[in-house]
Amino acid sequence: MDGVKIPKDEDCLREIVPELENLKQRTDEIFEDYLGSILDSRLRQRLLHQLWQEVMK
Repeated sequence: MDGVKIPKDEDCLREIVPELENLKQRTDEIFEDYLGSILDSRLRQRLLHQLWQEVMK
């Protein structure tokens, strides 16, 4: 991926950004549900990082 294309239209951004923020929040909650039982914080953070790497592919 070379970069992220951002729409120049402000109305489009006002519509898209809240949806993306909600999607990010829901994704964080799902990840936390699955990773919350892992007590080792370093392992939990490493797995969280790996999950986000996969999501961003």
